Amino acid sequence: RFADVTGNSTTDWPREYAATRARVRALLDGATDAEAATPVAACPAWQVRDVVAHVGGLASALGSGKGPAGGDVQAWIDALVDERRGRPLAELLDEWDAAGPAIDAALAAMGPGGGQLVYDAVAHEHDIRHALGRPGERDSTGVRACADAMSMLLARDLAAHDLPAVRITSG
Repeated sequence: RFADVTGNSTTDWPREYAATRARVRALLDGATDAEAATPVAACPAWQVRDVVAHVGGLASALGSGKGPAGGDVQAWIDALVDERRGRPLAELLDEWDAAGPAIDAALAAMGPGGGQLVYDAVAHEHDIRHALGRPGERDSTGVRACADAMSMLLARDLAAHDLPAVRITSG
């Protein structure tokens, strides 16, 4: 994998996002209400179902061309989760799946910027795995794609501050 300051990357962001969505679906299919209500340590105010509401809500909104109205992105994200609070986990997973084609198309149009959304989904996959005590998929292509996403963000930040480049190698 390779990512540089210009945002060039060999990562297929829509494919990685879809694969992450499928892994989360497989992990949570048949989850009990107690598992859905499990607190997520990395997101202290959220339960497992809230994390799924977050990633599914983002996919639904962004896939339909709806982003944050103003500058307060966190308030927009919180509203997406609040709108879905109380819905069954299976319904939240179905919503995320239904948003799949639209968010995959949006990711393709975003180019390198799609890496941030993939990073968010993969990070939350592992937040859920930790909460439920079900580690796994640490060597997935999604985890490796996150190295590209973070490398591009770092490169952008270094360039913005006129700092020298660094070389990051991951495999």
